[in-house]
Amino acid sequence: MDRSERLILIQIILLVGGSLLIGLLLFFQFHFILDNLIKIRDSDVVGAIGTIYALISAFILSNVWSNFKETEQAVSQQNEAIITLWNSADYFDSLKESNRMRASLVAYINSVLRDELIHSRRFESSLPGKEFLGIQRLIDSIKLVSGRDEIVFSSIISTYETLSIARNKRINRMAESMPQMLRVFYIIASIILWGGFAFEGFQNPLLYLTVNFSVTTIIVLNYFIIIDFDNPLDGFIRVSFDRYLVSRDYILHATHTTHT
Repeated sequence: MDRSERLILIQIILLVGGSLLIGLLLFFQFHFILDNLIKIRDSDVVGAIGTIYALISAFILSNVWSNFKETEQAVSQQNEAIITLWNSADYFDSLKESNRMRASLVAYINSVLRDELIHSRRFESSLPGKEFLGIQRLIDSIKLVSGRDEIVFSSIISTYETLSIARNKRINRMAESMPQMLRVFYIIASIILWGGFAFEGFQNPLLYLTVNFSVTTIIVLNYFIIIDFDNPLDGFIRVSFDRYLVSRDYILHATHTTHT
């Protein structure tokens, strides 16, 4: 468990525990006074608030989940393109051209793991670095010495375009974040829903605390799930970049043909 996961657990425990303490205070100090002052029950009001909250949560969760899955898809597409580039380049007749492509692809993977993830964590768009542009320059400088090289080169041009599209998609999706106003609106709706249950007319303290704990846990976990999906690089739910490590290892060790 890393630092971000420990921080999330601590926040969940503090929020749920704090809500229980506040609930106890409300029940034993103010509950019966309020119950005597207002003769109507607020079940219908709480039900309406709960419905609105559910709709808001479903809308936000659907959007952040969709963005998260598109990020995962972009990572997968990018690694598939990297592997395809190497598989194609390894069929060049010239060992020199194959080795140049291997070095460029490995350098780019290292730059993704080192630099582009830092930009993504800061929600910044990252312009193509020298390693990514190096692949393009390498493709421009490839010398074709046989008919097979021409076929391989055509595949490399097409795959590089796929790689570029997948890279841009991944970076854009990681740089996107839930609008601040929508986040504030969701937090306010969560507090109002919790408050509605906190002042619900329970007579049994055990039942009151059970409902309070259940509602608070649902609200808090729902909030952190949304935040986790909204930030795909940290927390319990994150996009795995192990694919890049696998791709790098494959490029360094896989050879399919004998070069001249």
